[in-house]
Amino acid sequence: PMQRCLMDGVEETGVCIQKMVKQLDAGDVIAETKVAVPVQMNLGELQKKLCEASKKLLLSVLRSFEKEGVPEALPQDPAEVTFAPKIETEECEIRWNRPAREIHNLVRALSPRPGAWCWIEQEGNKKRLKVLRTKILSKEGSPREFEQAQALIYCGEGAIELEESQPEGKKPMPAFAVRLGLKDLIIFL
Repeated sequence: PMQRCLMDGVEETGVCIQKMVKQLDAGDVIAETKVAVPVQMNLGELQKKLCEASKKLLLSVLRSFEKEGVPEALPQDPAEVTFAPKIETEECEIRWNRPAREIHNLVRALSPRPGAWCWIEQEGNKKRLKVLRTKILSKEGSPREFEQAQALIYCGEGAIELEESQPEGKKPMPAFAVRLGLKDLIIFL
């Protein structure tokens, strides 16, 4: 669900403590807390933030249980239930004809693992490039066109600056290394 939230570009998500029932995520909600999701936050960062929020919330519920007994819980509205399907391998491939915002959200939803990626050709070799962190730019150009000076790739709408990426078989590279290391690059749609 965290990956799907980031893919959808939500600005807020959260965690809840609920009573266990036989149905998936259908128990009455005992407590909940929400956290802001900044536009640059990736999956690893969101996991840490929600873990911290969960610890505090659980301690609060346990203390309340100690003092007051079984806490009150509110039933969930079945009409509000959503399903977050498993992330399939095909979804991890970046399609540069998509809007920059959609690509940016895909990258942050899959970073650091499993990672959004695209096919590149460099010096005649076709390889995967894992994209770990991006920045959206409002520039326009032909999808998949690469500007090395800015480590910029044009999308179907807007552009993406590669802030961190990882060529196949190499370690992750920050933006300045991307600009130096990805010369004469061909990016596949």
